[in-house]
Amino acid sequence: MTTGDMDIPEIPGDFPGILEEASRIVLIIRLDDFKKSGDGNILKNWEQSWTDELKTAQPGHEFFGMKVVHVDNTADTATLQLRLTDYPVPHMPGLKIGEASVDLVVARWVNLTTDTKPPIQVLKVDGFSLDIELSKTKNQTIRLGYAQDDNVANQSRIVLVSIKWDAPKFSLFGLLGKTNQGGLLIDVQGESPVAIPLGATGVGLKGIGLLYGEHFAPALDGAVAGNAMEHLAKADAGSYADWAENPKDLHTWLAVPEDIRVYGISALLVDMASGGKLVQMKQYGLANVSYGPTIIFRGETWVLDNFDAGETVGVIDLRSQSIFGRATQRFEIPWIGDALKLQGSLEISASLLNQKRTYVAIGGYDMYGCSVKVLDILKLAGGVRIVPSQGIAVRATGPIRAELRVSGFNGGYQLWFDIEGGVGWSPITLEAKLTIGGSLWLEALGHRLGLGAWLITELYLKKPFIFKMGVDFVISYWFATIHILVDIWNFEEMEPAIPVPTLKSAIDGPLAIMHPPSGYVGQLDPAAPKVWPDTMFVLDFLRRAGESDIVVNPADSHVVDAGIDVYHRFTTLMIERKNPSGDFSEETNVRASWLLNAVDGATVPSSRLAIPCNDPLGWLQRFDYAQPSTSRRQETFRLQTFGMGPTRPYLAQPGGQAIARFEDVTVSATATFWLVPVPWADGYQRALNLRQFAVEFSTPLADGSGRALLAVEKCELRFLSPLDRAPYVGIRNGTDQAPTLLRPVSNDQGEWSITIERTAPEAQLPLLVNSEWPNLISAIGYCASENIATHIPATQVLAPGHYRLSVAGVSKASFRGHDARDQSPWAVVREFDVVPPPLRPYLRYATFGDERIFGLDVGGWNPNPAGHGFGHYPDHFRQVRASVGYLHMIYPDLFVRTDDDASIEKVHVDSCKQGTPAGSKTSGEWRVETGQPSVFEDELTLQIRPDQLKGIHDIKIKRSQDADANDVVDQWTYRVSGYRSPSAHLSTASSLVRAIGPFGSRRLPATTAPYPAGLDVDAVRPAQIGVGWTLPKSIASLVGVESSQAGLSFLRLLEWCRVFTGTCYPLAEGPFARPTPSDLCLLMDQATAPVALLIRTSEPCDWRRIEVTAVTAYTGGTAARRFALKILPSPDGCQCALLFLAEGVPVRIPKGELLLRIRFRLECDPLPRLTLAADFKKTFEEVVTVLDQQVGKIWWEK
Repeated sequence: MTTGDMDIPEIPGDFPGILEEASRIVLIIRLDDFKKSGDGNILKNWEQSWTDELKTAQPGHEFFGMKVVHVDNTADTATLQLRLTDYPVPHMPGLKIGEASVDLVVARWVNLTTDTKPPIQVLKVDGFSLDIELSKTKNQTIRLGYAQDDNVANQSRIVLVSIKWDAPKFSLFGLLGKTNQGGLLIDVQGESPVAIPLGATGVGLKGIGLLYGEHFAPALDGAVAGNAMEHLAKADAGSYADWAENPKDLHTWLAVPEDIRVYGISALLVDMASGGKLVQMKQYGLANVSYGPTIIFRGETWVLDNFDAGETVGVIDLRSQSIFGRATQRFEIPWIGDALKLQGSLEISASLLNQKRTYVAIGGYDMYGCSVKVLDILKLAGGVRIVPSQGIAVRATGPIRAELRVSGFNGGYQLWFDIEGGVGWSPITLEAKLTIGGSLWLEALGHRLGLGAWLITELYLKKPFIFKMGVDFVISYWFATIHILVDIWNFEEMEPAIPVPTLKSAIDGPLAIMHPPSGYVGQLDPAAPKVWPDTMFVLDFLRRAGESDIVVNPADSHVVDAGIDVYHRFTTLMIERKNPSGDFSEETNVRASWLLNAVDGATVPSSRLAIPCNDPLGWLQRFDYAQPSTSRRQETFRLQTFGMGPTRPYLAQPGGQAIARFEDVTVSATATFWLVPVPWADGYQRALNLRQFAVEFSTPLADGSGRALLAVEKCELRFLSPLDRAPYVGIRNGTDQAPTLLRPVSNDQGEWSITIERTAPEAQLPLLVNSEWPNLISAIGYCASENIATHIPATQVLAPGHYRLSVAGVSKASFRGHDARDQSPWAVVREFDVVPPPLRPYLRYATFGDERIFGLDVGGWNPNPAGHGFGHYPDHFRQVRASVGYLHMIYPDLFVRTDDDASIEKVHVDSCKQGTPAGSKTSGEWRVETGQPSVFEDELTLQIRPDQLKGIHDIKIKRSQDADANDVVDQWTYRVSGYRSPSAHLSTASSLVRAIGPFGSRRLPATTAPYPAGLDVDAVRPAQIGVGWTLPKSIASLVGVESSQAGLSFLRLLEWCRVFTGTCYPLAEGPFARPTPSDLCLLMDQATAPVALLIRTSEPCDWRRIEVTAVTAYTGGTAARRFALKILPSPDGCQCALLFLAEGVPVRIPKGELLLRIRFRLECDPLPRLTLAADFKKTFEEVVTVLDQQVGKIWWEK
């Protein structure tokens, strides 16, 4: 079935108009409510702020509670997605739209201050979706849905049909989609009344689901039509798992222009004994998304016909190199309703690119997934999470609540507890916090009175040792809240344990080494500590250390581990060279780097330090599969919360400020503010209560002398505010976006977010926040920019000699201003020798010799025995290209002997003539970012040897002219061609020599054709297929030089033409003749028109570099037609067949004038770049031949 075979119906009636008018009214009413609630100045500020936000919005952002789907900067419009629920359909009594979303195209301005124009201008509807429940009775449910996207870039239609029947048991669910890009979506699931037994297993098949899609992608969390591919690019296996667990609806898939395909199958399995009344396994199946590719497994288990017992989901995503699995079990007693519910879950996640995504969690990552619920009175929840790179965290919580309403009087009580625990690795720390609280409240005549108490316990075991217990009594009136703090127990021994040394290597333990050009990774041999000049020493750390001037991407020495401040800093980091006197002196230009790893296309710093190294991405040079798509660092967003504990005031000093510091976040205000418990806010324990304040981001220096400011270009404020009232604040030193409601945290309160972008000049300034009323700040998030050194010395290459590596530092711990009893020193000292290296690890290729011996295997056709390669043409330079730009620093000159009887030639190592950048693309980006000059690959260019004979030769490259055999740094075998250039090799007479076919080999009469002057081959109209010209599909399936089977295709073509079974002929007249000079023949079958042209040469030619274009009737004006030609080389490379292609399909050769343009590409990636001595900038050599082809019929088209 093709996309053209399926027609998606358009929605009947005037639903688009209904939805457009409804959306316009809802949107304007929302804005009018704001106009009525504020004075002129506030409205003007809101108007400007929202207009600016619309101007800068990008797909995926939120505006006024709506998602931004698309932005058109030319038309100055934005497309916003508005959702409607339970909306009555006009003129259709009793019919409601259950859920709808409308994509509104609006002008990018907001008006709140004048009545001359609407608050917002809705220009049109660009797309919509709606879900209507047509019928719902005790025995049946019928539901229809429709989604339409009229975006010019990618128009689509999706139809949803859902039918459920209880007697007999039957169901059908389907999604059908189509796009204007040729996309297709079929996602159907059906359940039959009877089950089909699967052998003697006792299991039956009762339903099946099928999935197929083209140009449709999963709508991952936060994705909209305008950024679907961006979300796929950043997704890992866990993102796909979250998507797979969502119920399927009109928003499950998004149409995309990219060629993404999805396949899937699922089954409904039941126990045959009860026909599924006892156990059902629903939607168990597999799906594959071609983008990753990503494989998804999912299924649900139901018992007693209607009770959900849990689900399982597993994902393998090859693109992000991650796997994810989650199993959830549920239990409830059906005959007592919702009286008792139990739930448990287990998550396993692993990622090769992001160590933070490798964990095991019982109860899910947020540790709320294991729960017990008794009626609506008691709920207990908790879990355990183990992240190998971070530690262990434990959590449990349990609220008990009740409420009574009588004749306008409301009252109730609430009890709860919350336990948190943690284990830190360095130093080893055990941490626990417990809060037990309760409250009573009474509301009458609109006024509320409450009384509450919190018992807060904080416990640290090992070191520090803390046991604190206190009670916070709270009396709340409708006009004020009073806190009374009482300490019960307060024991504090603040001294933390001595931290574990961050350097994993012992002072005399193994030391890892790495050689980026060759990809070698190993260990320094203590018995013979010899390395090459550009070898890197790699030191593995638990945590990165800071405070070294030679690290090009320095790390912050400060980390927080289970509440303890830990500092890891270098005291020594250098390489010294031994002088003739026996003393050591420091190599001042040596630099070190924290190696970068690829994560989601970007990079993150690892805990491995390389020295000497000024390019943290250079180590990936030989590992293409691990290369990031950009050198940009992945943003690490930190969310600072305020922990557990009692109410705490921060008092403003006379004429001064009130200051609260939480790790790297400092909050200050000119007035006293409070840190108050918020046990009603699910997920938070305390929040800051303040109105006007400043936020500064800094980290303490290891020596305690002060704090270093962090450059924060993106931050976030989290608020606790009523669900129906977004927080409003004014921001200085940053640009804020509109508040976004993240989630409800209680019956009437929600968690709101305001994100703030800061320019580079603003990044280190305090963030100033102003508001008309007090706010509860539950968290402050930020993303600090990385500090990178600039003006870095050129790649460090150590000269031969004796050296010493010295690395030393200390790890210290501090807890609330109290230092550990001692510090943990760490050190590595190694002496080593730098020796001259072989040349081969640095070579990318040589233009003479087999490219495969240099590790350059491009795949496809290559007829040569390994080690010889195609013949070198003497008119070309003999060049040896390095993959690095510093080979001249290791060997400024080399000495070359090209065969045994030749003299030794001194060759200077210099930058390549074509200016090819050295290293990977991301390494080049890093050099630009750090202010380093561009680096180009080095090469050796040998002199031309016009007297060198055709045949096999040996080359030896030495460090010196001495006869010492140990001076040889490389050698290999190569072949010299009998032709001086490709032009001479491929030049043929301007006539066809023979016709070869089932009749044998016949000489053709010598005819000539006029040579066209000034013909632009590329401007000639391409040929279109005419009736009777195409060759069979078996010929079209033959493979060319891109395949290693190309030689076999050449033989199959001859076989199809019955060349091997026809009339016999002498070898010199057949297809395998090797004439000098080369010639052209016709390849025939039993038809009158030729099948192909045949080029015969006297020695192998590199047909991978050949590009041939043909023009027929070139003197006929508009009758001229241009053909591309497909090349089928012979197994030994001395011949090739040329198939004419029209619209990509092989056709027979037409009769008449025929021009052949044969190009030998000197620049043909990924093959070595050849250089013509007469013109090193030339990228191809060209031969043009004109023929008078007198066999067959003249080309014609419809």
